[in-house]
This record gives sequence, structure tokens and C-alpha cells, in this order.
Amino acid sequence: MASKASVGAQISLDGEKSYKQAIKDIVAQLKSLQAEQKKIAAQFEQTNNAQRYNTQSAQNLSDQIQVQQKYIAELTNHYQKQVDQLGIFNSETLKTKASVEKAEAALADLNKQLVNVNALDQVTQKEKLLASELDKVKAKFELDGNTKEKNAQTTKILSEQVENAREK
Repeated sequence: MASKASVGAQISLDGEKSYKQAIKDIVAQLKSLQAEQKKIAAQFEQTNNAQRYNTQSAQNLSDQIQVQQKYIAELTNHYQKQVDQLGIFNSETLKTKASVEKAEAALADLNKQLVNVNALDQVTQKEKLLASELDKVKAKFELDGNTKEKNAQTTKILSEQVENAREK
């Protein structure tokens, strides 16, 4: 008795195996970096060290951006091969195109997060500078006792701190 044979066509693109391995490696890197970012955020909640959080987050986000760019490059290259070999309206080609677009959206989100972290870092540094200036003003007026001038300078510095807080 003859066995049933499966009839169907399977198209394999050149470099399909290496593409799949590269994508697998990149996805693993992205997951690792995302887990690291969660750890950084959890440590910040425990220590409340904004400067350290900003520095570590900026580095992690920069790393994620680099890996995401590699991911997009791999997907785009594969998409072009699919278009050339299978056509633009092939279901696999369209799935890859959707993956490219999702990856580009994720990259834009990472860039936005990095901009926000860098802005927050600048505000944190300015707050430290203003606090230092306020301490100098306090020390100066403790020596000479000029209350009116002391109040004016203190008000100015506190107003700047309030304005910085609003910007956050």
C-alpha cells in the first residue's frame, strides 16, 4: 500500500537560516536589555538616586536603540529579498513589512524615552546647582544678617526651583 504523499510548495529564500538566527539573537539581546531597564527602574525606587537612574537609563536606552537599529536592518534586508523573490503582495512579505513597521515604531519610542531621560537629567543637575546656590546664599546671610536682601535672593532661587519642578 502506498503512503500518502504531502503535496505543497515551500519556497526557501537565500540565507533564510542565517536570517532566522540573526533575528533570534537580536530579539534575545532586546529582551535582556529590557529586563535590565526594569532592574534599573526598580533600583531607583529603592535608592531614589535620580542621577544614577538617569545615567544608567540613558546608557541602557542607547544600547537598546543600537540593537533595534540592527533588528530593523535585518528585517528590511529580508523584506527586500522577499519582495524580489516572492512579490510585494505575498502574505509572508506583508508579514515581514508589518514587522519592519512595528520595529521602526519601537525605535521611535526608544528615541523618545532617551530624549525624556536626558531632559530629566538636565533638570536634576540644574536642581542640584540651584540647591548649592541657595546654600551659599543662606551661608552668606547668616554671616551679615541682611534679611531683606536674603529674602529676595532666596525667593529668586526658590522660584527657579518651582519653575524647574513645573517643567518636569
